[in-house]
Amino acid sequence: MTDRLHLLARHRRVLNTLLQEHLPGVEVWAYGDRVNGRGHEGSGLDLVLRGPGKPRSLPE
Repeated sequence: MTDRLHLLARHRRVLNTLLQEHLPGVEVWAYGDRVNGRGHEGSGLDLVLRGPGKPRSLPE
């Protein structure tokens, strides 16, 4: 993730920890309001996860 992601530092640390712990080796792309500068405190965080192997569905 780059500095263009409008996310509090403590939230970014939590996100990075979760991604490293549960999805090591997965490329993460952020998009949407938090990247294009239109985000606010209540904005969602839109992420694309891209990793090795074939695509699979997440459990519900």
